[in-house]
Order: sequence, then C-alpha cells, then structure tokens
Amino acid sequence: MKQIFQNTILVKKIICIFLIVIWLIVIFLLSSMNSDESNLKSEMILSRIIILFTKQDYDISSLNNLFRKILHVGVYFILTVLIIKILKFIIINKIKLSFVTIFLCLIFSLFDEYHQTFVGRNGNLLDVLIDLIGTGLAIILYLVIEQKKYDKI
Repeated sequence: MKQIFQNTILVKKIICIFLIVIWLIVIFLLSSMNSDESNLKSEMILSRIIILFTKQDYDISSLNNLFRKILHVGVYFILTVLIIKILKFIIINKIKLSFVTIFLCLIFSLFDEYHQTFVGRNGNLLDVLIDLIGTGLAIILYLVIEQKKYDKI
C-alpha cells in the first residue's frame, strides 16, 4: 500500500513538472512572435471573443492593449498555480513557498521580457509587474484555500 502511495505522488510530481515545462514553452513561443504578429493574434482572439458574447463586430484596436495585459495576468496566474503544485511537495511552509514562487515567476518574467528584445519587441518592466499581479492573485487564492482547509480542521 505504501508503494502505491509513493508511486501516485511520483506520478503527480512528473505531471506537474511536465505541465510547467509545457506552459513555459507556450510562453516562450508566444514571446517569439514579433510585434505585428503578436498584435494581430491578440486582436483576432479578442475579436472572436467579442463576437461570441455580443454577436457584433467592434473596432477592437482600443481594447487590444488592455486585453494583452489581462492575458499577461492570466498566463502568470496559471504558471504560478503549476509552480505551487510542484513546490508543495518540497516546501511545507506556506510563506516560504509563496516567496519562492514569486521569485521563480519573477525570474521567468524577466527572462521572457529579455527574450522579446531578440525578436523585434521591447522588453517592458511594466509587463513584468503585470505578470507579478497574476502571480500575486494566484498566491492569494492559494493562501485563502489553505486557510480554509486549516479552519475546517
């Protein structure tokens, strides 16, 4: 029985690591687009979302920048959740886990913005801060959920 439990934990760790690697590849590929490609792709996605919910076509150029920033938050929210899932196997202290997660997401975000300078885009520290908003939201959610678990005991 103990062996089955250990194998289950190992499988969960492998899946978490695999998902983190896949998500980092997605971030890297999205960052590899030049400015025009990136803007065109986000405008296309935003246009489809607006048509889906409103059944109308709007001029989305004014909304695109806000949409792109919301995507930054969402992408790093997901990355943070995945990192927390793997770090929970290693770090028991929730505060230490939170700081390590913030540090890792900061490093990934800085690398991502630096990488963009090689593909004809500007690395932007504001985007790093926006990425960290996604990280912060995910950590707050994690801490609230953990507190709720603790309160039930």
